[in-house]
Amino acid sequence: MSETGGLNKIYGLAYQCPFNNRLSECPFYTFEGKSFREKVFIIKKMDFQQKQDILTKHEDCWNKLHEYDKKQVAICFDPSISVHKIILTN
Repeated sequence: MSETGGLNKIYGLAYQCPFNNRLSECPFYTFEGKSFREKVFIIKKMDFQQKQDILTKHEDCWNKLHEYDKKQVAICFDPSISVHKIILTN
């Protein structure tokens, strides 16, 4: 990860999960309820390896969701409840 590119991505992930529904194993799950300013303060105190670990965990989660797609599972956004739903397409 380049320092700048990784930082931009990590702050974006801290702000909001791209899937709008953090899993309990997400490193940012414990950040829920904190202001973005508090999240930035915590991230600034992390060393490079801690940030890299978070980005690796995010990539693993992303890949796991793509594995569902390969098994004919659709992920759709339900705006009425602001979350993604997983729907079996078989």
